[in-house]
Amino acid sequence: QPVTSKPVGKGIWRVSNGTTVIEFKDHVMLFELGVNARGQAKAVIDHARTLVPGKPVTQLIISHHHFDHTAGFREAVAEGLTIIQRPMSGVIFREMATHAAPDFPDDLAKNPKPLKFTAVDEHLQLKDETQTVDVYWGRNNGHMADVVFAYVPSEKLVIEGDMVTAAFDWQHWPDTFRDAIAYYKLDVQKISPVHSVW
Repeated sequence: QPVTSKPVGKGIWRVSNGTTVIEFKDHVMLFELGVNARGQAKAVIDHARTLVPGKPVTQLIISHHHFDHTAGFREAVAEGLTIIQRPMSGVIFREMATHAAPDFPDDLAKNPKPLKFTAVDEHLQLKDETQTVDVYWGRNNGHMADVVFAYVPSEKLVIEGDMVTAAFDWQHWPDTFRDAIAYYKLDVQKISPVHSVW
């Protein structure tokens, strides 16, 4: 699929596959690689680099470990990105990063790299003088115990996968989304979802 993007805030773009790109002073971070297979994941990472030329893509927040949110995971590890997720997901991701599939060699199999992982307990703030992104545990979600979502206070923007926009016509878990927003006292005016549309 062709990779395109639209700005959704200052230094923030939503890519056509569902990835959100966030610019910091000296690097770029991704929220998800959507439902991509390895070739598409590589194309999305390369597209993110063109949005902010000269700044490396260094981090990937994964909302949760389900297959449609981790299809690009091994490509991200092969590209040297640090994965951000809940502590117990690190166990799953370590297995995914090291599990051999000799009949289907991908970029990570051809050029092995270690998993770089940052754990989110309740809250992790990523901040410099140009950007602040708060990563929160999604708490009490029946679909995914270890879900995380991101909040950009300057844009009043939530970036999420499956918390409220898993379907186009109706939402499976809107109560847990509202609960999380109320619990963390967030002022949300916009959502950049992995599924659905901004």
